[in-house]
Amino acid sequence: MTALRYQLRENRAWEATSKANAEYLRYYSIPEMQTPLETELAKFLPDAELTQILATRSKATQIWVFKAER
Repeated sequence: MTALRYQLRENRAWEATSKANAEYLRYYSIPEMQTPLETELAKFLPDAELTQILATRSKATQIWVFKAER
């Protein structure tokens, strides 16, 4: 869920940053923007898996694949 949360918070080229978004950021902090994904995943995954997962494009899917193989 952590990897998916970060993946969904990534900026997309097709998204437009609006004034409402800037206003929102003045009042609320977004944890995914403050802590790197690597730091969060290190709490749950061994180093070898973490290195492999961080090298992929879709980290949430790759974690699911690793766990399904076990």
